[in-house]
Amino acid sequence: MQGFDNRVFGGLQAVLDRRVVVDFGWAGMILEYAATYAEAWEFATAAAQVGLSVRVDGKVRPGLRPLPCRRLWG
Repeated sequence: MQGFDNRVFGGLQAVLDRRVVVDFGWAGMILEYAATYAEAWEFATAAAQVGLSVRVDGKVRPGLRPLPCRRLWG
């Protein structure tokens, strides 16, 4: 099912309900990922501290890749 992750927390599956858009600021490199609410905001906070432009919204669509190294951000 789209939007659900295979990780389980307390019997509940994590819902990838946020789109994370990362603009690296050069050569038009913009990447999009799916993440949970907590992962998205933790990543956005950390990325902003190193100067990346990050937008988080609810526009998750089929085929969107999960945020890399998600365990670091949740």
